[in-house]
Parts: sequence; structure tokens; C-alpha cells
Amino acid sequence: VGVSSESILKFFEAVREQDVDGAVDLHSFQIVKNDFIIAEGAGRPFSMNRYHRIYSAAKGIVAIGVLLALQDGILSLEEKVVDIFSDNLPENLSEKMKRVTVFHLLTMNTGQAEDTCSELFQSGNWVKTFLSLAPEYEPGSYFCYNNGIPHILAAIVEKKSGVDVFSYMKPRFLDP
Repeated sequence: VGVSSESILKFFEAVREQDVDGAVDLHSFQIVKNDFIIAEGAGRPFSMNRYHRIYSAAKGIVAIGVLLALQDGILSLEEKVVDIFSDNLPENLSEKMKRVTVFHLLTMNTGQAEDTCSELFQSGNWVKTFLSLAPEYEPGSYFCYNNGIPHILAAIVEKKSGVDVFSYMKPRFLDP
């Protein structure tokens, strides 16, 4: 199918050579070309039929949903999050939060100094809770890895498209 076994072996050799401190924990792999699985495997003690946590992989999928909404013209990177959710604002909305844009969310540069995920999950209204967590820094000036942000991005796609992020992405990305 146009992919040499030698190139696949070279990939694994490069991974091994560059993993000088043992940080790479490659559980399994799958190579797909033209809708066909051309190679797959798992390293001991893992197996191909064992589920694995993929942690932040969903963040990239949600980001693709946002990019599709940008492409469809229903969303802008410069759009303020508070304008999108103007019907769901907290009473304690900070001035800095009023300046947070979709771009800030995508780059995790909201100015918030801590991950918001646990506070979101403990609340009944993730959007309102997120908007109530005032940034300590000016939006765009401070990066913080924030697991709550992808949930807000998914809510933005839902709000702008009128359907959940999965349904929005299905005909545009997931089916093809």
C-alpha cells in the first residue's frame, strides 16, 4: 500500500533512540492508510483489545469542532466568550473575564492561574461557573493547562450550531 516495513521500523527505532529518560510509554499503535489498517501492535504488558486512557486526546477533537465552526462562519476567534453566553452570565463577572475570547480558550491563555475542571464538575452549570472564575492575569498573557476549557469550547460549538459538538462534527469530520 505504499508504506514500507522499513519505514515503520525506523519510526520505532527513532522513538526508542529519542526516549533517553524512559518518558515515552507507547502502549499500542495503529497505522491506517486509505481506510485500511496496514499495521498495528501493542507492547507488553498491553494488548490490542485492552482499553487505554487517552487523556487529552479529546481536547484536539473539540478544537477541530471549533475550527469547523470557524470555517462554517458561525464563530470567530475574536468573539468574546461572555457575548456567546450572554444569557448565562454570573453576577460576579470580572472585567478580565469580559475580555476572554475564543482564541484565548483555544490557546489556554485565559489568564486563569489554575485548572478550572474540578470546579466545573462540582457545579450544576459549567458555563456560569467557568465565567465566574476570574482570571488573575490579563487574557492572552498567561498560559495555564486547563482541563475545563475544552468543555467550554464544546458548549460554544453547541450554542453556535444548535446541536451538540458530536452531532455537529459527525457529517463534517467524523463520517468522512
